[in-house]
Amino acid sequence: MITAAPLPAKPGPILSPRPQADSLRYAAAAMQLCGSVYWNNRPMLHPSQFEVNEAWIAFRLNHAPVRTVRDGDFNCIALMDAASCFILCFEFAAADATQLSQMQSRRLLEKARSHKQQLPRTLFVPTEDAADLLTSEATRQGIDVVRVAESELLIFVGEAREGFAERFAGP
Repeated sequence: MITAAPLPAKPGPILSPRPQADSLRYAAAAMQLCGSVYWNNRPMLHPSQFEVNEAWIAFRLNHAPVRTVRDGDFNCIALMDAASCFILCFEFAAADATQLSQMQSRRLLEKARSHKQQLPRTLFVPTEDAADLLTSEATRQGIDVVRVAESELLIFVGEAREGFAERFAGP
């Protein structure tokens, strides 16, 4: 269940009058100060709304395909715990594939399950991603799938993407 209860007032960082300059940090600071943040009259998702292993997020970790000399270009699809923002596992898929295969989808969920010893109640998947096979496999395994705009997941996945880009940046 997603809840956004107000947090006790406490001193925090001074918020910039221009939140677009650093929207992720602004949203996190506002969440600490107010308990909830609204975007277009909807509460934004935030890690503090979840218990560990309550919800996972499926997302593409890379902005640009990972290039290999021998095997071609790949995308890296990851599963992340929504509460801890811990990356549970990932699968590489050919960059020209529109989505993970059924076998890759099953393997991704199984790797995460073996790591956490259980499945989540909810799987968040960006609406912009083609993930029909992953969502159908998750549903088959009893996981509620929620499609949300990728922008709503940036608070969770932004830092992981930045780290991945720094590590695997091309020449």
